[in-house]
Amino acid sequence: MQNKKNALKNRKNLVGMTISDVNESSNNIIDQNDNLERTNNHSLSFKQKDAEWLESLKTIKPVPNRSVSSGGCLGVVNSSNGKRLVISKEVIRNISCPDKILCSIDEDNALVLSVCFEDSRDGHTLKGKDFKNVIYSAALVEKITEIFELDFDNCTSQTVGKVENVTVEDNIYAYITK
Repeated sequence: MQNKKNALKNRKNLVGMTISDVNESSNNIIDQNDNLERTNNHSLSFKQKDAEWLESLKTIKPVPNRSVSSGGCLGVVNSSNGKRLVISKEVIRNISCPDKILCSIDEDNALVLSVCFEDSRDGHTLKGKDFKNVIYSAALVEKITEIFELDFDNCTSQTVGKVENVTVEDNIYAYITK
């Protein structure tokens, strides 16, 4: 408490001083505040170590990027934390931003996405915070991994797929190929 009073007293004495006097006085105030903090914080202790100790340290390296992207409209996540499909916003917008989506596969192993009407049990519910474009489904991720021949040995996510819009009787379908 006494150090704080001295610091305030020193600040009041700055009036009428030269710039060099002010700088010197400011440094004294800073030193007093640093000493006060060190006195109140007992965790500031230093130990002497040698170069051998420094060499014995083991570096904690950051996890490398575990994502493979070749561009595309589908992000396929296959990790121990969960399996999900992230569909590009463009694809979702083109099929009218549904709440549920129907995922189908044609004879050429293309993925076909379309609006799923609420009365159908075959649809996948889209989730997401700001924009609903994520499907959480292990079975769907496994099927897409199979048809697009994806390899997750060295990664947890891949971005794949080329999309074409197909219209059938005024309904728009996203036709996604490898």
